[in-house]
Amino acid sequence: MLRMSFLTAGLCLLLSMFLVTGCLNDPEKKETPVEEEPEFRDLTSKEDVINNLVLSYAERNISEYSKLLLRNDDSYNGSDYQFSYYWYNQPEDEELEAYLMRDEDIMATNNLFLAAQGTPAKLDHEILDDLTLEIGAGSWVAVSELFGEPCEDCWSTIREYLISVSYGENRLSGDDVIQIYIVPVDEGDKTIYKIALAKDIYVE
Repeated sequence: MLRMSFLTAGLCLLLSMFLVTGCLNDPEKKETPVEEEPEFRDLTSKEDVINNLVLSYAERNISEYSKLLLRNDDSYNGSDYQFSYYWYNQPEDEELEAYLMRDEDIMATNNLFLAAQGTPAKLDHEILDDLTLEIGAGSWVAVSELFGEPCEDCWSTIREYLISVSYGENRLSGDDVIQIYIVPVDEGDKTIYKIALAKDIYVE
């Protein structure tokens, strides 16, 4: 089941600026490419959704995670959506709820994030030593209908995922397939994409 912190080191940055400045006139000094830190995107591209989903787990950022999930008062081209985000568990997971709605999913995910930050929401929650989400590459397919209603500029993607959790000597992991459906949403003067539906799919 998928239960979907960025620290800046000012001193190190300051030192690196002085070190780089001091080497600018050295003709034998070769420049080393600087890897860009991953950053949250503005969700105007379909792939931004996947980027921000994975990064919200890496950063334990429930605010950015919540921005990804459709609200029932979101709108597109003047029309409100009559539904909000749903997460569907695998039918084979009989001990789990068949689905979670937006607020339930956010609460469960926030509990994971808090545990991974060493500040569990409840006394009986384990402190997590590691929480990692990986989602593989994939393509998007246009969807013309969602929840029994016509859907404009809506898309679906099916991708392999891996989620791993460790605490103490215990390490748990799940690697199956997730199907994500996204829809367009009016956001000020731009259109962004949000997740309307996600399904955990069992693959043998």
